[in-house]
Amino acid sequence: MTEACMMQSELLAQELYAFLRTIDPAAWRDELESISREKLEELRQRLTALLQQDEWVWEKPSMAALRDRLATLSSHLNAEPHHMNGEQLRAAWNQFRLSVVPAYEGLAQSLKKLDIHVPSLRPTNYARNVLHICSGLTVITLIRFVIPESWLFTVAASAAAMAWTLETTRRMHPAINRACMWVLGRFAHPHENWRINSASWYTTALLGLAMIGQPMLAAVAVSILAFADPAAALVGRRYGTMRLINGRSAQGSAAFVVMGTVVSMMTMGLLYDVSLGTGAIVSLAAVLPAAVAELLCRRVDDNLAIPLSAAAGGWLALLLLA
Repeated sequence: MTEACMMQSELLAQELYAFLRTIDPAAWRDELESISREKLEELRQRLTALLQQDEWVWEKPSMAALRDRLATLSSHLNAEPHHMNGEQLRAAWNQFRLSVVPAYEGLAQSLKKLDIHVPSLRPTNYARNVLHICSGLTVITLIRFVIPESWLFTVAASAAAMAWTLETTRRMHPAINRACMWVLGRFAHPHENWRINSASWYTTALLGLAMIGQPMLAAVAVSILAFADPAAALVGRRYGTMRLINGRSAQGSAAFVVMGTVVSMMTMGLLYDVSLGTGAIVSLAAVLPAAVAELLCRRVDDNLAIPLSAAAGGWLALLLLA
């Protein structure tokens, strides 16, 4: 009975994940109103039936914690948006989504303790996208014009050390974690309240890039992460009808490859005076493994996987072209 309850909780979480992606502002259409309400009612009924399981099913501490998360989720799902029109309707559903997302992430965290993994939500966050691009441009500028090549490793190691020190500190002291999330909450994904922040993985990737000893490849890898990753997310949420795996879409992956190729070629051509032919070959060699990493990323943060995969592909291309 406990196993069946866990399986039902996993299926419920997966369907809720798909539902929350459907009502994301980037994917919302007014014609989804009636379908969304029907799906919401179905989720409520399934959740109510799940919570009505016999008491002995929830006796273990891990199962009791799961029930608490389900009960919290139930209270949020019952706050149904009012019937409205136009922008008010979009805003109402978005407000509903924002209230449900933390409850979903709490459920995902409880399921993880039962060795059940469901996707973490990455809702549309335009502020995060802008930060993503600005931080990438800043790092590229530092690599090319500010930090001497001999100092890149030292600077990257210092940044990574600071990030992981803060990461450790906020795990040990909840008050510091709350302060960090209050400051950075506008840019953070919901799951980053209790999981390793993407910025920590980003600084780790920068350290790995510095260790390669190829500043141009580091700049290319950062440019792909800065521009192609947000492009894939925006296009995938808005137009992603051909679903692949891990919540990705063919349209999003195509946007990643196109944007990544363009920006990496521009980086090499404008900043490193690389010829068009060489730039095209190295760009494709860097973008394709990065796109695969973005597609397959589930338990490894893509802020780590994408730049390292891009640098590895670009390095191999340069080696073959030498």
